[in-house]
Amino acid sequence: MTGILFIYLIVINVIAFVTYGADKRRAIRHKWRIPEYVLILLALTGGGAGALAGMYFFCHKTRKWKFRILVPLSLILWISIAAFFFYAGDYYHAGKLAEEGVDKGRIGYSLYGSIVYSC
Repeated sequence: MTGILFIYLIVINVIAFVTYGADKRRAIRHKWRIPEYVLILLALTGGGAGALAGMYFFCHKTRKWKFRILVPLSLILWISIAAFFFYAGDYYHAGKLAEEGVDKGRIGYSLYGSIVYSC
């Protein structure tokens, strides 16, 4: 599960970064623009890091309050979600090992107190 989430986050962040760059180029050339709700939606669906990087790399939308607030908040939200899945996976895996009766001499404790299998 964490592998799929990791790949999803990489893809959505690359898409967000490229989209912010494309919108900036369209703004300079006075062409049709990507709607702001699409840019915010990209950040809220997991592309917060790519959106934030795009904002500051392309100097785009950095003065608008909703981008300055919502994009970093979305990044914090998705870091929390990713951390939850990462640590929940460790907890689930440790529970399965305990049910299977793994040699207790090879089990240690992680930082958060969950049991972790060590080789």
